Amino acid sequence: MLDVEQYRQDLAAIRATIKDVGAALNIPLLEEQHAEFQEDMASPGFWDDMERAQKVNRKAHAVQTKLEHFAHLNSRADDLETLVDLAEEADDNSMAEEIREEFKGLSEEVQQLRLTTLLRDEYDGC
Repeated sequence: MLDVEQYRQDLAAIRATIKDVGAALNIPLLEEQHAEFQEDMASPGFWDDMERAQKVNRKAHAVQTKLEHFAHLNSRADDLETLVDLAEEADDNSMAEEIREEFKGLSEEVQQLRLTTLLRDEYDGC
């Protein structure tokens, strides 16, 4: 049986965790840094100093990876919400297993990122 209200509550909790992780990652700062790296890499003569260019490129890639992962989690949450809405509208319990599996996968991915972020913050504080 599809307990839509429970799924909505679970999804709200997942979204809250994603938001908390975004705050811990300081997404606005990462977006600003990414834009600065892109601008720097597009400037004339950037690749003339290969050592510096590689260092900036590595940093830019790391920032971009974090931003993409955060966006991916939000997108998965949106897709899951749509799936729950569709199942509710169609009164279709056959989608219950797919919804459970997607919830499980998204929850695990969010918790893994949360733990990674917490550990990073704890390590940085030492």
